[in-house]
Amino acid sequence: MTRYTTVKKERTSKMYRTIESEIIEIVAERLKIRREIVYLRARLSELGGDELHLIEFQMDIEERYNIEFPEEEWDHYETVERMAHYVARNLQEMPILKKQETILELPKPSQKAG
Repeated sequence: MTRYTTVKKERTSKMYRTIESEIIEIVAERLKIRREIVYLRARLSELGGDELHLIEFQMDIEERYNIEFPEEEWDHYETVERMAHYVARNLQEMPILKKQETILELPKPSQKAG
């Protein structure tokens, strides 16, 4: 395994753990339950979520990560773990955008003859 691959896996696993943690936080907030109760493989319905909560989770996650869940496949993402996998996979596929700086040149003050 090359150093690049090791660094990439390390960074990916950190990113994945962060995503899991953030999704757990969203679930806990929406369901008004303690964060410690939410575990990765629990179905949202097991935690007290209903169809409305599922739609709210979808909107929260789409807004937070700027991604879209395909509507016809949303049923497949009913656990924290599956949501985290989907988000991580989509974020990895996104091109990295570099911040471009634009330097504006201000007009020089005109000199008045006097």
